[in-house]
Amino acid sequence: MPGSLGCRASRSGRRPLPQALAPRAGTATVELLFNLPIWLILILALAHVGRVLSDAQQMALASREGAREASRSRHLPVAGEVPGNVIEAVERQLHHSAVGGSLVILEHNREGARATLASGTGWGVPPNTPLPKLGRYVRVTIFAQGKAQSTTFRDAMVRGDR
Repeated sequence: MPGSLGCRASRSGRRPLPQALAPRAGTATVELLFNLPIWLILILALAHVGRVLSDAQQMALASREGAREASRSRHLPVAGEVPGNVIEAVERQLHHSAVGGSLVILEHNREGARATLASGTGWGVPPNTPLPKLGRYVRVTIFAQGKAQSTTFRDAMVRGDR
């Protein structure tokens, strides 16, 4: 007898569900609906963190390219603005990565004295990291437009002009 085992009778020919499990038939759907927003927020947060890390790496690369270009320059000014070739190298890299830079700070001691040059719009101060005491150096710092992050790369130069 179908009723003696505690199962419902089924007219479709499928195996009948036990009556104890019948009220829980939609619980998986309800649990999915409750968990879906949490999973979506988690996925979006991970994507955002990945984008921030990617932007930071691209800014570090642009800073490195600017420092490389500055170290190859024959003469760096001791006052005024950052040379155009350094800004072009930074902007070229930032353009490829779709990150906008707004302020470029160049620090160096190529002409015998320490010099700090700035170009662009926005605000920012050179980082507090110590500069090398021996040898010549070039450091480029980039402050991104609309972002709270900045990056620095110090390219220590060997003695003598290149």
